[in-house]
Amino acid sequence: PTTAKDWTDFLTWFSRLAHEDEKFQTTSYPMIQALYTMSKITLKNIEPYWPLFEVEGWKNLWVVKPAAEFCGRGVKVMRNLEDIICNVEAATDFRMGRHIVQKYIERPLLIYNTKFDIRQWFLVTSVYPLTIWFY
Repeated sequence: PTTAKDWTDFLTWFSRLAHEDEKFQTTSYPMIQALYTMSKITLKNIEPYWPLFEVEGWKNLWVVKPAAEFCGRGVKVMRNLEDIICNVEAATDFRMGRHIVQKYIERPLLIYNTKFDIRQWFLVTSVYPLTIWFY
């Protein structure tokens, strides 16, 4: 079974490789080729269980924004779990204490080389009878 220490080690190694230009330490070319081959096989095996595999990217970017703000105020892009937790816990105002954390899509679908988003709003005006307005 995977332990908390295993996860901490994994996240530390990932952060070093992805964000701090750390390199794998190996002395032989065959070892590098073996690691590369095993990585490709692992990714191929994971793909069916990872619906967003093609858009994920490798930087592990997260958008952190206060739930009470709007127009892009207070939005931060972060990549480290400890930084995200510290940022959310550091909010002193009750309104600012609630945050939305969402995965940043690093390779989005582009239409005419343009990144866009679709927002869907729902307004429930009655439960009996159920009345929902879509905007």
